Amino acid sequence: MSTGTKIGVAALAIIFLLPGACGGLFFGAALVEWLNNGFGFRNGPDNYIAAVVVVAAPSLLLSVILLGVLLRYLHWSAARRASLALGIVATFTVLFSFAMLIGISDFRKAEDKVVLIVVCLAGFAVAALPPFIFWRRR
Repeated sequence: MSTGTKIGVAALAIIFLLPGACGGLFFGAALVEWLNNGFGFRNGPDNYIAAVVVVAAPSLLLSVILLGVLLRYLHWSAARRASLALGIVATFTVLFSFAMLIGISDFRKAEDKVVLIVVCLAGFAVAALPPFIFWRRR
């Protein structure tokens, strides 16, 4: 691989990391608040934490997907391990998103829980499963 190609791939990786870095900061802040409040959020009209989780988790997963695609076609000796790490990050992101959102009062109706479960399963299928498959195939 030439030097220009390496620089281009590095620039592309940095661009792919930007939404994940922003989403990861907000997701981490929401996760810390959720843990500090005893696995729940305080209720009130000024609590917009569900919106933060709903926006931060997909942006974090977008970076995982884009970096996974980049790793898939990059000939790098540590690509399998990096892909596995991305799969683990995606899995924990989806699991913690589900755990944080299931306790919010807006998601206590039966149909809302079904939609949340379907969306989380889609998150597993799209973001978490492909890196694990790539890791196992090679």
